[in-house]
Amino acid sequence: MSQQQQQGKDHKTKIQQLKLSQGSKDPLDTINQHDKKNESTLSLPALIHKPRPIKLSFPWVLLYILRGLLCVVTMFVSSLIFFSGSSIVWLLNKVKLIGDDKAALYMARIAAVTMAVVFSVVLEKICGLELEFSGDKAPIGEDAIVFANHVTNLDVVCIVAYQSRKGMGGHGKFLSKDIIKHVPLFGWAMNMMGQVFLKRNWELDKSKVESAFDFLLKSKIPAQISLLPEGTRISEKKRLECLEFSKERGISPAFKQVLIPRAKGFAAIVDHMEGSHFKYVYDITLGYVDGPVRLRDIFLSSLTGKKILFNVKRIALVDIPSKQEEVQQWLYDRFYRKDKLISSMKLNRRFDGEPIIEEPFAIRVR
Repeated sequence: MSQQQQQGKDHKTKIQQLKLSQGSKDPLDTINQHDKKNESTLSLPALIHKPRPIKLSFPWVLLYILRGLLCVVTMFVSSLIFFSGSSIVWLLNKVKLIGDDKAALYMARIAAVTMAVVFSVVLEKICGLELEFSGDKAPIGEDAIVFANHVTNLDVVCIVAYQSRKGMGGHGKFLSKDIIKHVPLFGWAMNMMGQVFLKRNWELDKSKVESAFDFLLKSKIPAQISLLPEGTRISEKKRLECLEFSKERGISPAFKQVLIPRAKGFAAIVDHMEGSHFKYVYDITLGYVDGPVRLRDIFLSSLTGKKILFNVKRIALVDIPSKQEEVQQWLYDRFYRKDKLISSMKLNRRFDGEPIIEEPFAIRVR
């Protein structure tokens, strides 16, 4: 056993002992106090899941391959329908047969059906993943601003699966990496329907973001503006960089289960939507109980019975500060809460203190 593995094992044992000795006291606070003198050498393998090794054995490998092929065919056909339908609507809009707001609405409805098939059906029905919901029960068809922690490339799929239950499956306006618009069929259709693609340079992205928001406010088409403020998926390397950055900037306590959120984009959205028909913000925390699940696992691993925790907190937009500095601290506080929830999940396989809510599988179109 390597020294790093031994440190990880020792730290897990320490967490269990601290939990037992402190009773109901928050385990993350206890760990923070215990490790504040040794934060730079904290054993990260004990804090974040490493990717599970892919184990393939005959005859299960044949079943995984068949399931993977079924997923590929389903995704391809759905993406083709999505692209074809969006192209027709886009052309009708260009020749002025339908207006911009109608075109956006029709594209969103096409996306609602096709994305629900690609994401919700493949994820939950074909692969057998279980989504467990907790927190606040949001109404169906509500326009909102959505933000979440970023763990794997499956996070967006989980968010869309939730939005499909709420009649907003095709109405998610994701602030996405610019490279995604070049993905054949799917990315092209997303570009035509007005998704916001960012170059990660706020000076270049600001006008594009504000223009997209102005259109949503003017047309009042259904929308849930969705973003991942960390900007990248968490990994051991990123966590080390995050700890170092926290020391340099005096951010204390340091984040352990999430990365430092970037507040500029979120602050711009909050400022732009003030006084509009966007009345609520959904704070979503994702927790992968059995370790991170990635898109590749749909084709290569048994996912039946694997559980993903999905916590929703519905917050009134008027309760969020208006000044950028205050918004940044507010966002930090929300991510400290995520940090604690994920820590509790790794001890108890659930988000402590969060009531389970029923969100049965459904595909609704608004």
